Amino acid sequence: MSKVTEFNQYLTILVWSPIILGIITYAFGKWKEELAKYFGIFFTFGVFVYSLVLFLWKYNTLTVSGDFVLHEKVEWVKSTGIYYELGMDGLNAGLIVLTTFVFFVSSLFSYKYINTRTPAFYGLMQGQMTTILGTFLALDLFSLYLFWEASLPFMFLIILIWGGKERVKASFMFFIYTGLASLVMLIGFIWAYVEADVDSFRMVDIKAALAGSEVSDPLIVIFILTAVGFLVKFPVVPFHSWLPQAHVQAPSPGSAVLAGLLLKMGVYGLIRVNFWMLPSAIVFETDWLRLLLGVIGLVSLIYASLVALRQDDLKSMIAFSSIAHMGIALLGIATFTELGIQGAIYMMIGHGVISPLLFLLCGSIEHGAGTRQIPELGGLGTGMPATSGFFVYAAFASLGLPGLASFVAEFLIFVGLFTDNGFFSETHLWIPIVALLSIILAAGYYLWAVQRVVFGPESPASEKAHEAPWSEMVVFTLLSLATLVLGLLPAILINVSEKFVSELVA
Repeated sequence: MSKVTEFNQYLTILVWSPIILGIITYAFGKWKEELAKYFGIFFTFGVFVYSLVLFLWKYNTLTVSGDFVLHEKVEWVKSTGIYYELGMDGLNAGLIVLTTFVFFVSSLFSYKYINTRTPAFYGLMQGQMTTILGTFLALDLFSLYLFWEASLPFMFLIILIWGGKERVKASFMFFIYTGLASLVMLIGFIWAYVEADVDSFRMVDIKAALAGSEVSDPLIVIFILTAVGFLVKFPVVPFHSWLPQAHVQAPSPGSAVLAGLLLKMGVYGLIRVNFWMLPSAIVFETDWLRLLLGVIGLVSLIYASLVALRQDDLKSMIAFSSIAHMGIALLGIATFTELGIQGAIYMMIGHGVISPLLFLLCGSIEHGAGTRQIPELGGLGTGMPATSGFFVYAAFASLGLPGLASFVAEFLIFVGLFTDNGFFSETHLWIPIVALLSIILAAGYYLWAVQRVVFGPESPASEKAHEAPWSEMVVFTLLSLATLVLGLLPAILINVSEKFVSELVA
């Protein structure tokens, strides 16, 4: 069993304070609507600062320990083996800071963007933060499932209430796809509990019980069942159709949370449950599983990139770009090398900053120019020069420009693919080669979009366009700086996850 280094309430405060503060925000907002914005922004900033303090406090310990540097465990339901257990280690420490940061900038962006039912919006956003933080920190399968499922109604309501014209269809697609996948995942959780023959749903107990197991049909089925739940959340082809719909219809702050955080729950869950909790021998000795994951990741990368080239809706193009990036992350996980998994973890953080920047820029462009249709946005650099500059920067960051966050993640993953102990680099060399060549497609659709939107002939939309308000400019600046810092100083996060990844692979 994992050694408990500390017992405290620091993580409990982090997880539950957002939803409590969200209730306060809603209550004061119903009294005076403008207060919802002030409270929402102030509270999310406070939670972000608190998470950053925890991260910096335990930073040195994280760099030398693969164990949990903060840990809380309380028996929740007696005689059932269900625990309320939270833990912070090298896998989720960066995701915790990313979560609070994305919610802070999304709340600040919403200051001018959201003007209807403001108290409800800020209350739901803070409640959503609790569910995502709980998912990243939960170490009991039952608790993990509850936090995971609780995240669905919050985003469902955000899309349904503040979404576009087809928001009803999009919100129900999101709920049905991810809800059904969660049920499949739950079956896998229960089966793992039964197969391990332990008296609790704690991951560390199940991990210890299955550590000496040999490859068997039940363990392979458990691996597949749990993986399905996580892969739909990525999402990967062919379970991806809910994502473009949800992104296109969601309000831009909702899209920022959806792309920046909810997709990362799938990547995180696959690493935490399928590779950390379940015996890694399943993947090593059953090569077809690794090949299957690699092929799924490759197909998602290529298919989403090709579809992105065909999009006229700027937001839809970025949504398919997110699917492609998650395909690259899955390729990194499939290598099961230190470099590949480090790259997948870094992709979660890097894409978690870049994708919110792109989606929030889409919101500003639509408000400023009256449309987000690429053919109608020619010459936007004249009407919205500052916003257009940020868009060009974000596009280059997403396609992997050296010096920015996405480049670090992609570099680590591709090096991992080509040095994968002979699995991908010899018998399946076509996978890394095709994946590397497909990156050209990302340059294609982003450069095409930049050329037509910013530098193309002036359109009626660009002539009447106006710059984004100051609050949105501040958000773009913060996200751009975060992208630059992650690109120039990757050791900040790699040092944190290095020990966890080395112990996982070893």
